[in-house]
Amino acid sequence: MFSRLSRLRKLVSIIVSFGILALAFSYVDTEKAIGAVSHVEAKTFFFMVSIFLVNIILVNLRLQKLLAFFGQQLSFEILLRATLLSFLGSLLLGSFFGQAMGRQAALRDYNVPPETISAITTIERIITVLIGGLLCLGGFFWIFKASEFWSLLNKTNIASLAYTIPLCLGLILFADSQKNRSGRTFWTLFSFKKIWEFIKIIGVSCASQFLTFIAFIIITLEVAPNTELFALIAAITIIVFAASIPISINGWGVRELTSIAILGEIGISAASALVISVSVGICANISFAVVLPYLLKKARHTKARAVLALHHPNKKTVQSLNYFIITLTSVLILAQITIRPFSVDFSFNLADPVVLMTLSSLVITTITAKTLPKWSVPKLNLFIALFSLVLVFGLLKGYTSVGFTEWAFVGKAGGWLVLIAYMLFGFFTVNQFRHVGILRVTEAMILSLSAIIFVRICSEAIFLMGIISTPLTDLGQFTGLVTNRNAFAFQLLICSALFMAYAPVLSAKQIFGRGHKIMNRFVFFEVLHGLIILGIYLTGSRAGILSWLFVTSGFMFAGVLKTRVVLHSVGYALVILLISKLGLFLLTQSGTVVTETVFLKPVFSGGESNSLRWDTISRGIEMWASNPIFGAGLGVFIETNTSNYQRPTVIHSTPVWVLAELGLIGFTLLVLTSFNIIKSAFLFDIKKPKNACILIIMSHFAIFGLVHEIFYQRIFWLAIGLCLAVPFYKRKSLKSKLAL
Repeated sequence: MFSRLSRLRKLVSIIVSFGILALAFSYVDTEKAIGAVSHVEAKTFFFMVSIFLVNIILVNLRLQKLLAFFGQQLSFEILLRATLLSFLGSLLLGSFFGQAMGRQAALRDYNVPPETISAITTIERIITVLIGGLLCLGGFFWIFKASEFWSLLNKTNIASLAYTIPLCLGLILFADSQKNRSGRTFWTLFSFKKIWEFIKIIGVSCASQFLTFIAFIIITLEVAPNTELFALIAAITIIVFAASIPISINGWGVRELTSIAILGEIGISAASALVISVSVGICANISFAVVLPYLLKKARHTKARAVLALHHPNKKTVQSLNYFIITLTSVLILAQITIRPFSVDFSFNLADPVVLMTLSSLVITTITAKTLPKWSVPKLNLFIALFSLVLVFGLLKGYTSVGFTEWAFVGKAGGWLVLIAYMLFGFFTVNQFRHVGILRVTEAMILSLSAIIFVRICSEAIFLMGIISTPLTDLGQFTGLVTNRNAFAFQLLICSALFMAYAPVLSAKQIFGRGHKIMNRFVFFEVLHGLIILGIYLTGSRAGILSWLFVTSGFMFAGVLKTRVVLHSVGYALVILLISKLGLFLLTQSGTVVTETVFLKPVFSGGESNSLRWDTISRGIEMWASNPIFGAGLGVFIETNTSNYQRPTVIHSTPVWVLAELGLIGFTLLVLTSFNIIKSAFLFDIKKPKNACILIIMSHFAIFGLVHEIFYQRIFWLAIGLCLAVPFYKRKSLKSKLAL
């Protein structure tokens, strides 16, 4: 099976690379490209190859320092084999996964655990994304100038992200500073020694990026000598970052198409841009080919025996890193950013890169265990495979009807792969830390969402008090960090479900430990949960408010949820609301307040929004009626709506969207799987946290999804993965379900 998956992965990467390359060449006059490359001297190519040879040394040095970070020392010679095999692996299996597998093949004889290899590869990607992303933003700012740059981030409150996310992480670090086992494990990453080692790793990565920039500059000044230097550097930052995205074979295709688009913005022709990009790619590959014969050389066992600490890898550091990644993901999943680089909106969740990069660890573990991830719901992997086929069929059907659409190919088809990644990330969390991993996600989300709501309330208050002249956020919308109040309400619902379901465990076992003597730690989290309930109300999402009221009251009266926890949280929500309003009233007696009437009052949608929602639902039903079995195909509704009504509106209902574009086949598959998930929870004690959480989450999904399209909400799939995962250490029948 895994060999077939590997071949499929390779095939997809090849298709992507050659497809984008073909598209890039279609923009170029071949004769002009040949003419441009004829002006390049041979010594230029020689110099570029030399630069990439030095870069190989830097990459190898970074690998050596990363292994030392995890308590293992290997010789430079041995690691060079690993570096070269990782390059070959990236050619065969894709950039990220192939790189990890190549290193594993080279280092398996030196007692380097697969978890360490995966952690190292993940860290490298995170560092590359952070450094490349920051440089890329600077490049956009330079090329498109300040006014246009800010329009690229058209739907995101950058200020909110800038001060809210660090606040969330700071609160979590403070919580982890208390005396509990999880906190001590987490803080091992923040020792002075570890920080200094990490700084050196970042320094080596920056040097590697610098050499790539130098190679680009050399060939560009040869092909287009009149290019302005600073504009060229800005363009290179964007090209290098785009090429690092692991969707092709070592960046081929993506690098060329991006070069044509970005270098064209600074006055370089498409032919010259293609020559520059292809030359860089060829020289980079030649440098590896020069040292590739080293792979034929057999490593000496004497050198292997001289390796230090091979039999004592620092597994604690790997666990700490995984713990940090889970925490970081729990925070970043709450933030979404939308950019518009070329008149097309691209939205992504800030946690997407972290989740996708972390999957290599799970894949390697899966291969080691020789089994696929197992779930408490029978044949869930089969559902994932079948629904993937339905989506592919819907994609092809939509393509034959309306042609290529970014919404269908990128948003829906590509988005489905991202959702699978989040579900598998939930499995990864449980597999690494069992129920403690679920509690970590719950705690991190409660702290983060509470911080987001608190910042929103405070920013609104200081504006109404006249301290600042411009509000930091839109007073009419309570949207969190996802720029949509309904999406924010759904995040709050899922977080509330996790807390209330696991409240018996938290209160009885005090997994989070005890805080200061002033307040019991669990009581503190009850107060924060009250703030989250208040946030659901303030979003003005009627679906969110009604869903929370119906589901919570129903499960409370059924005895699934603790009545004390629910009532205490609601009480704390009311107290916070009253104190906030009273505090603002007392502070604004001087008359400086703008208007107190809007403070902490939800803004509900009006008649126009309601009519639009029901109009999309009715037209979606009409579309389904005309294609009842297979549906109209992905992207047909939004393209038809854009053509007929001049606005790209989606269907505001998950079941109606599935019926309209995927037909009865897709709808039946979705309903049967949802029924199996709910049935699996009822087969066992529904009062147990995992089963209770499944029922609550699925109830919110069913109610909320009737009037909103929430199928692609990442937090839902992460929660499902957490609750349904059966880790590798426990391969028993369903009768021996996890205690939690």
